[in-house]
Amino acid sequence: MVLVNPRASALWESHVILNGRGRDYHVRDFPGPLSIKSVLSGTAAWETGEGRFEIGPGSCVVLNDRQPYSLTIESREVVETLCLFFAHGFVEDVARAMTTGAAELLSEPWKEQPLEFHERLRAEDRVLTPLLRRLHRSGEEALVWQIAEALVRLRAETRALAAKLPAVKASTREELWRRIQRGRNAIEGSLGKPLDLNQVAREATLSPFHFHRGFTRLFGETPHAYLTRRRMEQAAGLLQSTEMPVMEVCLACGYQSPGAFSTVFRKHAGMSPTDFRRARI
Repeated sequence: MVLVNPRASALWESHVILNGRGRDYHVRDFPGPLSIKSVLSGTAAWETGEGRFEIGPGSCVVLNDRQPYSLTIESREVVETLCLFFAHGFVEDVARAMTTGAAELLSEPWKEQPLEFHERLRAEDRVLTPLLRRLHRSGEEALVWQIAEALVRLRAETRALAAKLPAVKASTREELWRRIQRGRNAIEGSLGKPLDLNQVAREATLSPFHFHRGFTRLFGETPHAYLTRRRMEQAAGLLQSTEMPVMEVCLACGYQSPGAFSTVFRKHAGMSPTDFRRARI
């Protein structure tokens, strides 16, 4: 069963969808269930001990069970959020069913298998984004199962990429993977601020070259290319879902010069920010 906007006491017991709209909203240090946070319009910022995540339309962030987080919405435009909270143990059970042999599942059907996500943020993709949008429209429980399965698969794919990092020992690769993820978290938390590679590398506790090489191998693009792409994705979301002036969108996405912003956006979207907004559906 999926509950929509119930009382907080329903968390952990059932799957819960929280769909909210507002301009000014704050939550501080809430240890919720395993959940996916997404935004349908505007931008909102979720913050954990691992970083700050500025989420715009299309992207989402995964937060672990009982992990304290804060939410900040401060906007002149109405921000609409969509958050899916999974019932306790549900995604863990899905992961065990997908990775464990039939004999073991029969002999130990109730065994608990902890599951932790380190690859927190997902930019707009062809898997989670359409499923979350469909869930918003229908609230069907079957979609919760599909989203859980997609999360488990995406987690396995990312960990498979991490195994290709340049290190002999598995423990070293794991630590390098965690540090690169920490650097990506720093990028995500600074989409609207000036940022350079040295600063991100320090956040990751890696030398600039080591971070650049590992990041590029893990994600298939350089940190600078990743930062630019994410800023343009955020800009596109704001242009489509809000009435913010182009200059404000420019500043919100880390650019001080409207000319530079327009040039980069045109390369990304194939048209100017103004034409992109006019063409939106």
